[in-house]
This record gives sequence, structure tokens and C-alpha cells, in this order.
Amino acid sequence: MLEELQRRHYSQATTQHYIRFVEKFAQHFHCSPDRLGRQHIREYQAQLFTVQKLSMMRLWFDLRQAVARCHDYGRQPPPSAL
Repeated sequence: MLEELQRRHYSQATTQHYIRFVEKFAQHFHCSPDRLGRQHIREYQAQLFTVQKLSMMRLWFDLRQAVARCHDYGRQPPPSAL
């Protein structure tokens, strides 16, 4: 994931933010992010919406940019797939 973010010339701050978010996502399920799929993303979204009251735009940005790139290395599913 780090190499992909650097290849895309993301700033260091953005890269660190994405990595922290993916770490939190993986910690939530107690496993490596490469073993998590779309159903895990949906479950995590639901948890963030209900428990942490995270806004839709913030969640969409974080999940779409960080998790999708980590899992698919740049092949992002359409918004309806998340």
C-alpha cells in the first residue's frame, strides 16, 4: 500500500492518514487488511455510522481512498459496490 501511495505522489501526511485508517480497519477485524473484502467494508461502515457517528462524506473519502487502494491497488469499485 505504501508503495502505491508513493507512486501516486501523495503527500506524506495523506499517506500517513491512509495507513492509520487501514490499520484501524484491520484492527477492528483482528486480521490483515489483505484478507478483508467488501463485506468487511460494509460492516465497518455500519459500525462507524452508528457507534462513532462518522459523517457519510468523511467515511466515503477514507474508505474509498484508503481501503480500496490497499485491497485492489488502484482498481476502485463503483460507489454502489461499497
